[in-house]
Amino acid sequence: MGRLATILCLALVTAGLPARATETLVFAHMYPETSVQQQALLEAREELARRSQHQIELKIIPNGQLGDQDTRLIEAIGAGRADMTFAGALFAARDYAPIGLLSAPYNFRDFDHWQHFRDSALARDLAASYETASGMVVLGYYYYGTRHLNAARPLPGIGALSGLRLRVPNAPIMLRLFRELGANPVPVPIAQTFDALKNGDVAAEENPLPAIVDFRFNKVAPCVMLTGHLIDTTIVIIGARSLARLSPDHQALVRDLFDRLSRRLSSRMRARERDIEMHPGSFGLTLVPVDRDAFRVKAAPLLTGTAFTWSGDLYQRLQAIP
Repeated sequence: MGRLATILCLALVTAGLPARATETLVFAHMYPETSVQQQALLEAREELARRSQHQIELKIIPNGQLGDQDTRLIEAIGAGRADMTFAGALFAARDYAPIGLLSAPYNFRDFDHWQHFRDSALARDLAASYETASGMVVLGYYYYGTRHLNAARPLPGIGALSGLRLRVPNAPIMLRLFRELGANPVPVPIAQTFDALKNGDVAAEENPLPAIVDFRFNKVAPCVMLTGHLIDTTIVIIGARSLARLSPDHQALVRDLFDRLSRRLSSRMRARERDIEMHPGSFGLTLVPVDRDAFRVKAAPLLTGTAFTWSGDLYQRLQAIP
């Protein structure tokens, strides 16, 4: 076969193949492969490949392989081991303290209030200031869920928290909140929480209902006290250097795609939360109503005083959103 014929054959063979990716974005996260977050990322990977004409590949690393808590995943981005992650506002607050408002006790009234915040000037202001302080870029906010306490046995009310060894994320907001409520908060990475509950190192933990199920805490702490002590927010972030290495068109694509992923995730997380609320037995859970006002009154000094940079005026600005 002549040289020209060989070239033509190779052209025919490769014509139907997608172009080799020129950029790879590594998205590391803590959630299991069965989670809503992982499913949304798999969809995003396919869409990103298609819309970039296979010039951008999204490599997904789940299960906390690059870090078992948000701060370590953020550090992985800074060190160049990852490009993107989900960061709880609890942990983003380490770089810009006021964004901790999004994980403050009794911050949002309900899911509708959270949605109104997401599209507000306050949301944009917090994102811009966080980007300046952190070297990260905010691609979207998503609804992580309403956080409750769960334990092996029902806790009848706020009095049951006195001295209780309670697993919390290693974040100042959570440590201060549960000390205020009378508990003995113990910081434990989420990947180690199942064993901490099973072995009796802690008597209870707190999380939204989907996380309680996804991380199998329902197997060892199935009684959920409906404290609703905060409505939590997770931020989808990319390192500023990672975004900058993309072309302007690809930067716009990544921003658009992950903004829409954040909105889709919010709807799915709320739908899953409602499903668990309506059918707790199907998920091995028992839901226990408690006097939420008693918890809110105890937490009030954190909301209106000067305990945190989001206390007082910034908290009131959030409350003023319809």
